[in-house]
Amino acid sequence: MRVLQVLPQNEGQNYIYGMLAFPLLELGQMEEAEKAASRGFEINKEDIWSQHVLCHVLQYKCCFREAVKFMEECSSSWCSAASFMLTHNWWHAVVCYLEGNAPTQRVLEIYDNYIWKELDKDDSMKAEVYLNAAGLLLRLYVRGELDIYGDRLKLLAECLTNEFQSAIDAARKANSEKTWKEVCFACVDAEEFRLAEI
Repeated sequence: MRVLQVLPQNEGQNYIYGMLAFPLLELGQMEEAEKAASRGFEINKEDIWSQHVLCHVLQYKCCFREAVKFMEECSSSWCSAASFMLTHNWWHAVVCYLEGNAPTQRVLEIYDNYIWKELDKDDSMKAEVYLNAAGLLLRLYVRGELDIYGDRLKLLAECLTNEFQSAIDAARKANSEKTWKEVCFACVDAEEFRLAEI
């Protein structure tokens, strides 16, 4: 890993440990990932990547209550994060709530107030919010718990359809065969055949 090459010159920087911890996590080296993330978190309690990896480690250990407590305590540092990390860290908290058999009301509160609400911001990255929203709703579907979330799934589907429609409108304005083909293929890939025919 290249991050190891620059680690000696950056040992006092929290971000370097988050950069090291995540690939270690992805490689299944949990103990090393935990050590690196813990070091980053020790340097800076607001290091979002270190928090993220520590949550993964707690999930891996099936310590869901501890993960929820940890993420809730860290959540105030996510306000300035980009849409993906903000909604993704909340997604992790919700997954831990679900695995820890928390009341459905708390799951709904987090989805509505921290994941979906991100779309209200002018600078939100919609695709990243939709990704985390869909990931949560898929988990609920697999658990057979989607009934109480059905309206949220319909709203997400409408938003995604509108995004495709916006892409089609932009392709029309661009009047470029290449752009039009890319949009049509994206619609087909997403099985939005009605939109691909336009």
